[in-house]
Amino acid sequence: KAINPRGIHVQELFVKPPSEVKDWIRGPYRSVWGRFFKHLDSALRPVLPLIPRSVHKKALKAASDFIEPRLSRGGLGAIYPAMANVVMMYRPGCAGQRSARQNGMGRNPGSARGSW
Repeated sequence: KAINPRGIHVQELFVKPPSEVKDWIRGPYRSVWGRFFKHLDSALRPVLPLIPRSVHKKALKAASDFIEPRLSRGGLGAIYPAMANVVMMYRPGCAGQRSARQNGMGRNPGSARGSW
């Protein structure tokens, strides 16, 4: 579920209230893949709590190890979903992730102290 601490909404952008929408795959870009991943996600969500914590931590580390080198070498190619996911990955308290500061990211290269 999205975090929205200030409770900001954009209801005027919806033709139908979001609470009434049952199928988010509809639209001009719908595809068989959208439905496939929606069903796969629905099927696997109940299994998530059964995954051992050590396996979950190893998967999170593998994901982080994959992303971090790409952030320092030219970014993510202006692919918005990838950029949004990385921002959420570094959100404090997100699934045991380290902060960007702990990863040494976001330092000011012009500063000897590496200030934020």
